[in-house]
Amino acid sequence: MGSSIALRIALSHPARITSLVLMSSTADASSPEGKATIYQMRDIWVSTPTPSEEIMNISIRGWGGEPDVKGPRALRVKHYWAERHSGAENVDAILQSVDQRDNLFPRLHEITAPALLVHGELDETWKLEGMLRIRDALVNAKVETYVVKGSGHLVIHMRDSEDVSQVIAQFVNQALPQSS
Repeated sequence: MGSSIALRIALSHPARITSLVLMSSTADASSPEGKATIYQMRDIWVSTPTPSEEIMNISIRGWGGEPDVKGPRALRVKHYWAERHSGAENVDAILQSVDQRDNLFPRLHEITAPALLVHGELDETWKLEGMLRIRDALVNAKVETYVVKGSGHLVIHMRDSEDVSQVIAQFVNQALPQSS
């Protein structure tokens, strides 16, 4: 949801935005099929007091790529989920923010801040084609892209992300105004 929030801020308060870094992004509204999938997963997720190992593994695999669901990074993600996202009351607000997204594409031309789009090549949550659509819709902004080969969604959580950190640092150093 971070990218959706960042895009909204860039559209509503453009003077406050120097640059954007959007990771694993979408600017599309939720589709009826996407909503149905979200709520099907939700029902399974909350069917037990803590999300089951099986449903958490399915969720991680659903991001695309070849995630190691037993590795230390996946274990941290699952531990976080078990602590923060157990029970319907802790999941429903997140799902509402996903299923009530509107289409931002008609307004992306309003954004003029430089943007870096980072996306997993094998992202199954938000396909790579969607990132390319965002790139193409940001017609009034200087846009750079970085595609993480072999990676799915949440590229910084499931793999060593030194390369992504370096790309972001370079972009920010170039995008920020130089003080004299």
